[in-house]
Amino acid sequence: MSSLALSFDHRFKPATRPGLRPLLLLHGTGGNETDLLPLGALVSSGAALLSPRGSAFRLGGTPVLILSGTRDPIVPAANAARLARMLTQAGADARHEPLPTGHGLTQDDVVPTGAWLR
Repeated sequence: MSSLALSFDHRFKPATRPGLRPLLLLHGTGGNETDLLPLGALVSSGAALLSPRGSAFRLGGTPVLILSGTRDPIVPAANAARLARMLTQAGADARHEPLPTGHGLTQDDVVPTGAWLR
């Protein structure tokens, strides 16, 4: 197996349970490559996790879940909706779910994320 050197900061946690789909964890504004690792481990325990810092990817056909807080003081709700539309127009299977939260991750993020993975 060859090794690919990634040119951006990231965190990778190898799978500990065979057969689970790997998760690509893309953080939002103000986040970094470590922020979503606990959520990924919680919603898909044992799956491989890849979390890059702020790089753009081509997502054509890729399912994408965008969770945003309706009370977020940093990122207006319209920004997340606009991102979902842009990703859909670019060919991604984007789904946006506004939640009654602020900017940080909460338990409210776990249920829709787990349902989306099933």
